[in-house]
Amino acid sequence: MSTTENYHGSNTHRVDEFKVLGELLNEIYTNIIRNAQQAKDKFQTTLREKEHERVKEKLCSRDNLFCYLALRKQNISDLQLRLAEEGLSSLGTLESHVLVGIERVLKHFGIPAPPTNASGLCKARAAHY
Repeated sequence: MSTTENYHGSNTHRVDEFKVLGELLNEIYTNIIRNAQQAKDKFQTTLREKEHERVKEKLCSRDNLFCYLALRKQNISDLQLRLAEEGLSSLGTLESHVLVGIERVLKHFGIPAPPTNASGLCKARAAHY
């Protein structure tokens, strides 16, 4: 095999690995949303003024906590190393905006985030991220 063939072969392998890494992150993202929605369903709010800004902020904080707990239930150590090797966020500082942080990394893989309210989870504070 010539050097050129070897180079192109290894390039194809890197592209495939990059694609698999994006798919893995997307699968984790989907699991986080599903698990956070299940947790949210168990803890229905009794707050009546859902449009009031302070109440909305509390609901967003609650949803983000559910997402963070769902993220930490998964073993992502290998994924974190692989993301860092690609020069991407290792997901180590997502505490304050879990879904938005993962969505930003997914963009590097060409994977679009679902519409803002598709998950039913609040991401309103995302503008401050």
